[in-house]
Amino acid sequence: RETIFNFSDALLNGDVPTVLQIIDHLHDRGHDLKRFYFELLEHFRNLVVVKMSRHPVQLINLPDHEIQRMQKQVITINEAHLSQLFDLLFKEEPAMKFSSHTKIALEMTCFRLLQAKPILSIDTLINQLDKLRSEMDVAGDNLPDITNGQKTDSADSAPSNLLSSKSNNKKARVAPATRQHPVPSAAPGGRQSNWEKIKKTITADFPSLGANLIKCQLKQLNERSLVIEVSGNEFNLSMIRKSKNLEIIRRVCNDVFGQVMEIEVRASLGPQIDKVKKKDENQLKSEALSHPLIAEALEIFDGKLMDVRILKEDDS
Repeated sequence: RETIFNFSDALLNGDVPTVLQIIDHLHDRGHDLKRFYFELLEHFRNLVVVKMSRHPVQLINLPDHEIQRMQKQVITINEAHLSQLFDLLFKEEPAMKFSSHTKIALEMTCFRLLQAKPILSIDTLINQLDKLRSEMDVAGDNLPDITNGQKTDSADSAPSNLLSSKSNNKKARVAPATRQHPVPSAAPGGRQSNWEKIKKTITADFPSLGANLIKCQLKQLNERSLVIEVSGNEFNLSMIRKSKNLEIIRRVCNDVFGQVMEIEVRASLGPQIDKVKKKDENQLKSEALSHPLIAEALEIFDGKLMDVRILKEDDS
């Protein structure tokens, strides 16, 4: 038990030389390192229980003096980090159990434990966030005031003017770091001009959506609605029709036109018409090749069919 306590102390304190010395000592004297590992795993389980439970005596079958010693062991270790180490030990148990190089497996496991960075508790995170927010507020309060578009901290400003400006004007605050782009206004240049402004604004903040808008064109524009036609493939169409992308387009359109606009997305029918037309032509050629008169003519004249031409109405 004394070896377990010394070894766990070294792990908790990041004492690499002591950890390696104890492993060498056990290995040189023929101790079963796998058994030692399972005892270490059980010890860390008890440390977690001692740290988290108000009455560990009821949950640990050990003498009182050992429980008190474990309580001293973890008094400066937070629960999250202790649970993290216990979890790592438990996950490495199969590798340790089936390894043919027990000493190396134990050393590797200990290296992982020693390299594990302590996890901050929820309370610590909240306290640090509150501290950061307070520092941001103080930084905002220390910024120069802005009055009528002029700086109030210039050498020409008198102290009395500075005090009056602070009492009559709101102070500048630090805003979150977000990219701000000037919203283009709806120019009277026409439909295409406004559509270019929409694409430019979206591409600046959402490049992937802007890349899909290259395959689109503004088909119709009414007083409160517009129709976007997608001439690309199915992927472009599905990307434009995603709810979040439609919301982005709608928001930018509202800013450009200065009012709420309804957005309709349509697929271009050009490629589909060409596809259907090509299918009809192939079907006509197939029917011509299988026609009995064609087959009989080829047999009579011992000929060979070179091509089938589809006559249009203008050719007849």
